[in-house]
Amino acid sequence: DLFRYSIIHKEGGLYADSDVEKASEFEDSMSKLSGCNVIVGIEADVRDRGDWWKGKMARKLQLVQWSFYSTAKHPLMEFVVDRVVRKIEQLQADGLNLHDQNVMDVTGPGIWTDSINDYIRLKSGVKIDEQMKCGSSYRYNDVCILNVKGYALSMPHSCGNETDADTFIIDIHHFLGSWK
Repeated sequence: DLFRYSIIHKEGGLYADSDVEKASEFEDSMSKLSGCNVIVGIEADVRDRGDWWKGKMARKLQLVQWSFYSTAKHPLMEFVVDRVVRKIEQLQADGLNLHDQNVMDVTGPGIWTDSINDYIRLKSGVKIDEQMKCGSSYRYNDVCILNVKGYALSMPHSCGNETDADTFIIDIHHFLGSWK
C-alpha cells in the first residue's frame, strides 16, 4: 500500500491493482474530469446500514485504493504517505509488532479514507461523511471523489447502486484478491 501511494506521489499517474481493467468509458470520463488533479472513488457507502459493514469494510464510507489517479507531487498524496509513515513509526515506538496489526487501518483503505477525509476537511472545511449524498460524485478544489460506479461498478451494496447523472466510469475491479 505504502509503495503505491509513494510511487504515485513521486511520478503521478493512474494506479490500478492487477485485477482491474480499464472501462470502455475511461477516455470519456477522464476528459470530463480534466480539472481534477486527484481522482478517487467510493468503494462503499453503507452509512445507513447500521453495523453491517463491521468485519467487511474498514469504514462505513470507504474510498477505493485499488485504483486512483493523482498528478505528481500532489499535496494530498504527500498527506497520505506522511500519515501512513507516522502510523507505522508510532506502532513501532509503542513496541507493537506490525504483523499483528490490521492492515486495513495501518496502510490500507481505513487510513487511506481517513487521510483523504482529513485533507479535504483541512483544505475545504468539509466533512465528506456529513456532506456527501450517497450516489453522487463531488469535487473539492482539485480533488474529485466519484460515486460508487467510478471504480466499483459491480458493488451492489451502496445506495442500491443508484447514482446521479454525473457518473464517471474509470475501471472495473474483478476482486480476485491477488493481494492476499
